[in-house]
Amino acid sequence: TITTSGRRKPATMNIILLRESDWTDGQSVRLSDYRAQHIISVIQPALGQTLRVGLINGHKGIGTVTAIDRATVQLEVALTEVPQARHPMRLVLALPRPKMLRRILRTVAEFGVDELHLIHSYRVEKSFWQSPYLQKSKVEAALIHGLERAGDTILPLVTEHRRFKPFMEDSLSSVAAERSLVIAHPSGEHRLQTEDGKKRCLLVGPEGGFIDYEVELAQSLGATVAHLGNSIMSVDTADCAVLARDRYEVGVSTTSPPSIAFAVTGLGRDARANTAGHTRAANAAIPRRVRIQILLVILLGVVELRCCLNLCRDAAVTCCFEPLVVLIPTNLCCLCLGI
Repeated sequence: TITTSGRRKPATMNIILLRESDWTDGQSVRLSDYRAQHIISVIQPALGQTLRVGLINGHKGIGTVTAIDRATVQLEVALTEVPQARHPMRLVLALPRPKMLRRILRTVAEFGVDELHLIHSYRVEKSFWQSPYLQKSKVEAALIHGLERAGDTILPLVTEHRRFKPFMEDSLSSVAAERSLVIAHPSGEHRLQTEDGKKRCLLVGPEGGFIDYEVELAQSLGATVAHLGNSIMSVDTADCAVLARDRYEVGVSTTSPPSIAFAVTGLGRDARANTAGHTRAANAAIPRRVRIQILLVILLGVVELRCCLNLCRDAAVTCCFEPLVVLIPTNLCCLCLGI
């Protein structure tokens, strides 16, 4: 990745993925490509330091640095951890725009989806199927990038289906075997439910959505129509929203989604004492830059309210904000702005 300053930004790599060809003997691997460069220039380990490693489509474990120079790294590897559970959602996706496809491939790999089926539909431009991003090497590179970010090892299976009706009539039943079949569309009467933990096969349309014929065909094959909320989302946003909700609600991950807590003023002394620790922890979780921006917005609002009060008094009229005057610090007034 190239930053705006022209410098190369280090790739995010939370696991070193290994291939069978990397092994030099039973437990040792030698790396001399971009993985070695990442270890040498970014991690900068000492001899004997351990790194998180994993075999593509295999187990995870640790690698101990046994030799390192300017171009190569040698690791002693022990793979003892099984990969994390696969995501309960299987995706059937109308082929998106090429640049968006690359992002979606990374997202699918990060969330641990087992299979991604790319299909044609009425609103998919035929030229999309000629994109170089569909080359096997580029698809695999995008998936591996996602795995390296997520610390996972299992590559999703990506399959292309370039004709809509044959796929729906001949292949969909096997793709969605033992899963609830759902097609995402704004016309759905109910919101997509994922709280029950059931495995699902979700059909997501292109930009502009599926046409009526495609929705009706899916329904005739047993699909339920569901919407994803009140907002119309782009394809990559919709995919991410569905996969993230499934991960946190069903329990694929043991971590909870991040939340922001706000301090409440006007509490009694005991209540303030009980919540002080929680408030400090919540404020620490909010970046300092964001806290400063929030404070500036509040101060500007107070100054604006004080100005309104003074102008109304000068005009000898009753101000609707008069009951709030006791809440405004007396040292904040329109004189601050030179009015």
